[in-house]
Amino acid sequence: MLTREIICGHQETVVTCADCNSLLPRSFWERLSFQRFMVELGAYRVTELTSCLAKGYFERTVPTRESVESAWAKLRGTLLHYAVRSLGWSELQARMSFENDGRSVTILGHADAYDPETSTIYELKTTRFAEWQAENGYIPHENHVAQIQCYQTMLEQHGIPVKRLVMVYVDDCTIHTKQGPLGDRRGWMIQRASVLHKALLTQQSPGAEVGYWCRYCSFFTMCPRKQEASLYRKDRK
Repeated sequence: MLTREIICGHQETVVTCADCNSLLPRSFWERLSFQRFMVELGAYRVTELTSCLAKGYFERTVPTRESVESAWAKLRGTLLHYAVRSLGWSELQARMSFENDGRSVTILGHADAYDPETSTIYELKTTRFAEWQAENGYIPHENHVAQIQCYQTMLEQHGIPVKRLVMVYVDDCTIHTKQGPLGDRRGWMIQRASVLHKALLTQQSPGAEVGYWCRYCSFFTMCPRKQEASLYRKDRK
């Protein structure tokens, strides 16, 4: 499994930095560095398929180095997901498998919450400047709609009815809810997973897909479309 190295403000690995560990225990920094999902060839998360496939490839083949700020933002988002337990079931898991050149490939999904009374899938998104994004029509993001539609497809495959898709955007000040259209993503997921799977088998990165996710990508410096991606980083909020 690839390492995930968190670099502190002292430009050291945070779990071994003497200054960082002088007042906070090492266990705190280890929790910050914890990788929630194991990576395995032939098993792909929905979130890998709904973002840039080149990014997904690099995440599985290049050791990760990120700042404490970036790691904390991810952990904070995970903590806020506990709030969705009031909406229904907590993190409903689903999977879908298909054959690729005689081998089984699995797609894994983790919907934040499902309300059986209204057949609603809820997906919580922690973000910045939710009010500004809502006012300027930036939410819901296209890949977030694709993500929640993937969960719909996977749950319906297991006989769980889905009538409504709701994305909840949260920042430090406000909450914005957006309803997304229903959609069947089975063929789309198979195509995306097949591309990523082949790239990993051949050790050749798939083409980079430029989008708003370029703003905070940890692999920006090695992106083959770095010049185009830089345009998204200049105006980031």
